[in-house]
Amino acid sequence: MIGILRNTTTIFSSIRHNRTRLEAFKAFRKFTVAIDGPAASGKSTVASMLASRLGFMYLDSGSIYRCATLLAIQNNMKDFEEAKTVEKLVEKILGTKIDMVTEKGDGEGLRRTRVFMDGVDVSSELRGNEINKLVSLVAKFGEVRDAVFVKQRELSKGSEVGGLVMDGRDIGTRVFPDAEVKIFMEAKATCRALRRYNEMTTKGMDVDKTTNKQITFDQILDEIIRRDHQDQTRKHSPLKKASDAIPIDTSDMSIQQVVTTIEQIVKSKLKSL
Repeated sequence: MIGILRNTTTIFSSIRHNRTRLEAFKAFRKFTVAIDGPAASGKSTVASMLASRLGFMYLDSGSIYRCATLLAIQNNMKDFEEAKTVEKLVEKILGTKIDMVTEKGDGEGLRRTRVFMDGVDVSSELRGNEINKLVSLVAKFGEVRDAVFVKQRELSKGSEVGGLVMDGRDIGTRVFPDAEVKIFMEAKATCRALRRYNEMTTKGMDVDKTTNKQITFDQILDEIIRRDHQDQTRKHSPLKKASDAIPIDTSDMSIQQVVTTIEQIVKSKLKSL
């Protein structure tokens, strides 16, 4: 939709224009479920399963930030102290076509979402340890978040279904502040670290490619604590619970229990409309 733009003024003028158009899109969409929460709280898994049960569109906003981080890595953009680095990254984000393809589920199980950048499947790369370490750094810049905002709109607008489930860290506070249902998923850092460790081990992603050493549980826990701090203290759209969001502590809940709990909340809200 937006080609690679060459100067900062044009870039941010375009972003502001798209944000205005997003307001019209928000008014059109019939029902939105916003799920926010810290790293490894299970947002994406829960959101995908919930969308499958409800027949809604699912949009994983976290993957868009991971795409932005992958673009930074691929283009050797790591010196974020330089303003030009952020400017160039924004150009790359806006100039890259991002698509998400969600496989059909059975209404209960998890539907795998594949992410494409300019037609290339990057789903596996997005979950690598290097991106896990850098994504919060990339996401802290307001210019990057504005560019991701544009991509969220592009992806959302492609759906004709009457409902949307989107997960992230500022969905209920910034992207869809008027969402009909807002959920804030919480869990102890140790629980989240264990989930991430088990996920990486199961998928064979528990080796740091830069050092070729096994990634330990303690390393993952330290990383999650660090990311929590970055997400909660960043200047632009910090992670926080919307005042009208429903908190759910998932520390001692299974994925199915969490999905069922939110599904009941959504159906109750739908009945009241």
